[in-house]
Amino acid sequence: GPPGSAPVAPLPSLDDRDPSIFERKSTEILAAIRCFVDGLKEWSPPGVKGPVTTKKEKCPGSNDDGSLLMHLNSLGLIEQVQELQQKPWGISNAADSNMLRTSETSLGSLLQNQYGADERKQILRRIVLPLLESLEQCYEILDNLPQTHQTQSTGESPSKTQHQSKASKSRRKNTAPPPLGMLSLNDYTNVACLLEFAVSASLSPCLEYPHVYFPPLPQLAEKSQKNSPGLQMHTIDKRTTFMAQKRSQALPKSLAGRISKMALTWGTACAAENHDSMRKSLSAFIANYFHPDRDSSFLKDPFTLHQIFHIYKVFQAYNEMATLATTIGRVLLLDRFRPMLLPRHLSDVYLALLIAERLRWYLSRLDKYFPPDIDDSLLTAMIKAEKIAEERNSQ
Repeated sequence: GPPGSAPVAPLPSLDDRDPSIFERKSTEILAAIRCFVDGLKEWSPPGVKGPVTTKKEKCPGSNDDGSLLMHLNSLGLIEQVQELQQKPWGISNAADSNMLRTSETSLGSLLQNQYGADERKQILRRIVLPLLESLEQCYEILDNLPQTHQTQSTGESPSKTQHQSKASKSRRKNTAPPPLGMLSLNDYTNVACLLEFAVSASLSPCLEYPHVYFPPLPQLAEKSQKNSPGLQMHTIDKRTTFMAQKRSQALPKSLAGRISKMALTWGTACAAENHDSMRKSLSAFIANYFHPDRDSSFLKDPFTLHQIFHIYKVFQAYNEMATLATTIGRVLLLDRFRPMLLPRHLSDVYLALLIAERLRWYLSRLDKYFPPDIDDSLLTAMIKAEKIAEERNSQ
């Protein structure tokens, strides 16, 4: 799958010096963020009665199966983000038709199918992170553009000007145009909700299930688990969302009515559900792959397959944490957002960086256990893409 988030298409160059271009871009970005936050508020998981709204009717079938990704897609949000990026979203790091295979005939195709079915990663990488990157890129340019001051008309006669009150002249003299791309209080609230969802969908699952993100190292697990590789993946309970619930309890009052607690705990529950689904699929794949009548090629035993699987998952986790920290950090350092948003999310950025550095240490320890020759072109392309993203995030 595409590691991290796809590069955002560059905005017009500063050489253009046309504020209207960037102001229109900021309006489109804020509209997409508002659509995302409204979509979260309208959505409800399966078995939970959705909120009653009389403002507008929902799209037919927008939430029939409880899928948050399908609900947001029904609102046209994915297409909206694609237009903001000025490029179609796709697998940009491996231009190989094999990347689109759906039959699970190899470990690469299994991982690719699981990535496509993981709503949490799809929403993060197709909607949330691109929106934050576009927001940061646009407002960094707006903040660096010179503020244009409107000149007052001097067509009035001197005698008429003398009769104007001192207060009126002082007020006109001190009048300055609003800053470029000025945000309303509602815009700030929506950006804060987007940041809150990004943290709850990415960082909170890692804190809730650390053993999923930090698997046993090979030299520690080989002796005791070589003959029973299934012990490396345990079923986890998707109802254990303590970290997300604790965070939602400390939610500022300005956000409590704008984003629901269900939306903030969704990422943790989705991560658990995807992990359990992957565990079942991997067990079934091992049973089929290591059938006595089948040549297992470069994978000599299930233990080797598990190690390759864990190395790839560590790559994905590292890229996710590093991208989350750098993306949110750049937004928080902007002059517009630093006073209101930095105090709440500074610890999130530091924690994501700390976890990313730990995962990077895992990569350095696991790399030597990776088979030099892999007879799986899809898996090779996917791991190569993750390595490229890892190098980019390390810069």
